[in-house]
Amino acid sequence: MQTMTLQNYSGASLLNARQLNLSMTLMLGEQARPKQIAKQQFMQLLNVLEALAMSSQVLFDGSIQQDDKQQLKDHNHLYHSFLDETNLVVTDQ
Repeated sequence: MQTMTLQNYSGASLLNARQLNLSMTLMLGEQARPKQIAKQQFMQLLNVLEALAMSSQVLFDGSIQQDDKQQLKDHNHLYHSFLDETNLVVTDQ
């Protein structure tokens, strides 16, 4: 019988900004709280919670709409300031 070894993950994770915003909206109850959560919403929420628990920081695409980006920045304190936006790198080539 093989044994499984657990390894610590201390790197960053990249998540979809829409997923982060929808999960935070769901957790904060900013919209009317649903009586049932769809399986997709539940899995997105678990994915966000896992990334927050297991990563040193969570990155999101910095080229998103300004309103979506502002919502993430406004809620960043709730994520213990783990969220950072990625930046596009432009080279001469």
